[in-house]
Amino acid sequence: KQEIQHIFYNDQLRESLLDDHYLPPTPPPPVSANAPDHDDAQEQEQEQEEMLDSTFSLSVSDINNINGNGNGNSNNNNKASLPSLTDPESGHAAASDDTIVLYPDSEKNEEWPSHHMSSPNYKLLPWSQRQLKQLENPVEKCEELYDILLGVQRVLQENMDTETGKQPYLDESPLVMKQRWDKIIEELYDRDKQKFDCSKIPDVFDSCRYDLLHNRHILRKLPLARLWLLTELLASFVMPQEYGLSREMKLQVSRGACRPLFDDIAANIKQHCLTNDNTSRTFLYFTSESYLHSLRNALILSDIPANKYVAADIEGMECSYFSHGVIRVYEDPECHPNSPNRFYVRIGFSPGAHANPLVDVERQVASVEVPGPLNGRFPLDKFLKFLSEHPPKTIKKDGSV
Repeated sequence: KQEIQHIFYNDQLRESLLDDHYLPPTPPPPVSANAPDHDDAQEQEQEQEEMLDSTFSLSVSDINNINGNGNGNSNNNNKASLPSLTDPESGHAAASDDTIVLYPDSEKNEEWPSHHMSSPNYKLLPWSQRQLKQLENPVEKCEELYDILLGVQRVLQENMDTETGKQPYLDESPLVMKQRWDKIIEELYDRDKQKFDCSKIPDVFDSCRYDLLHNRHILRKLPLARLWLLTELLASFVMPQEYGLSREMKLQVSRGACRPLFDDIAANIKQHCLTNDNTSRTFLYFTSESYLHSLRNALILSDIPANKYVAADIEGMECSYFSHGVIRVYEDPECHPNSPNRFYVRIGFSPGAHANPLVDVERQVASVEVPGPLNGRFPLDKFLKFLSEHPPKTIKKDGSV
């Protein structure tokens, strides 16, 4: 939380984390019909880059509209007054802290200098860099989002005060719906510190998805498309960073959290999938979103992904309702019994019901996406070795392990 907060409020730090050589390549403009043909290698590379760019949930026009570069109008003249974001004594913008306390609520309160995030060893992953670049100014996006959320409060209050008020989805009362949003909005902006709490953005995202899908009839007066675009843009950067920012941090968090799960998966594969006994060969694990993020990070940061484009896609994958991963173990009878390629695994991940909640509002449903492949044939012995590896050592201040 502290490091994401520091990125939001430190322009210089954000610029230092954007490495043009580290970012995924942007697809070139379309080639005209009269242009000479490219060779096969160039065409294949362009197709892969276009495939990567198509995974982004927000289009270029959407980003331009949000950043004020397009023709979209956000009706700023009708904005509700946002609480002052300036220092009440000096009148200047609130200054950001020079240091980061990673453990504010424990005895591990050693301060890390802010420059550790701009060291050569400290790099955001490609998807995170792309999303941060699209955000441009995260605080301005938070201000506009907060302004719309104040409108949500007013609409919900009007719905409560009207005799013909509309009923929320299922058994939720208008009062409970109003209280739910009051809590989210209060926690999103700290009036004393005059700062937004970026750790609350996932809560805003979850509630927006739910209410835009099920309670749109109550919120029709609001700019719902704009609300969703801003929420999704902010959440696309914040949510993947909750489980580590740099590659080393993500590895340490993910492998530490997934250690018991990995041990259990390895034991079940050895005991049930590699024998001829009449036994169960399907195992289901039900866990939390944090474990899914950790599992995904542990996989994409290993040598399991088939290529960098697949890994970058999975890195930005949202873990929504019914998100899941599938690990399949196969046997190739044509290989020699002692061949390392006799048994292999294929891994797929699904973001679950992650579709735009404004698309299929009438049915109030969101379809669950089928798992996308993370790899091809990955030898089972290498996979078991991956499961048995220990988490990396403690991360040092310079970002190394």
